[in-house]
Amino acid sequence: MKHLRFRRIVGQHKDRIYTQAYYFLGSHDEAEDVTQEVLLKIWERIDEFPREHTTAWIMKVTRNRCIDHVRRRQKTVRLSDVEDGEESPEDRLEAVSDPEAEAEQSEMQRRVEREIRKLPEPLRNVILLREIQGLKYEEVARAMNIPLNSVKVYLYRGRRILREKLSFLLE
Repeated sequence: MKHLRFRRIVGQHKDRIYTQAYYFLGSHDEAEDVTQEVLLKIWERIDEFPREHTTAWIMKVTRNRCIDHVRRRQKTVRLSDVEDGEESPEDRLEAVSDPEAEAEQSEMQRRVEREIRKLPEPLRNVILLREIQGLKYEEVARAMNIPLNSVKVYLYRGRRILREKLSFLLE
């Protein structure tokens, strides 16, 4: 029974976990690491978390794992990615060999992603959970452990900042 519930949860939430981690961290590799860590946490705690709040619980765990990764990254002293010959996180996108798929990965999408990653916490997380992940306001509030009104205020502020930063794309 545990295996079946785990497989169902993974099927429903794996992409959502990865997407939140990628937008939070800006790195495909780190997003994959966080996804695996969260899936392991789900397996370990599958009998403990409430079924009616599964999505909120998973998003909260994902956010906390992302914060842990950022803290570890800050503690590690290393040369910049550019000096190591790697692309910067803003420029790092999956290589696309299909011209049609490459066209879909337009400059506009890269700029939107970059601006979302630049948003301060908690605005970035509220935008990710609501606009990218499609969670309901109440689920965002539970996932971030903040009042519902704060979710609405952060969402309003985040959208306003993005609108200002990206207004040139709309013209």
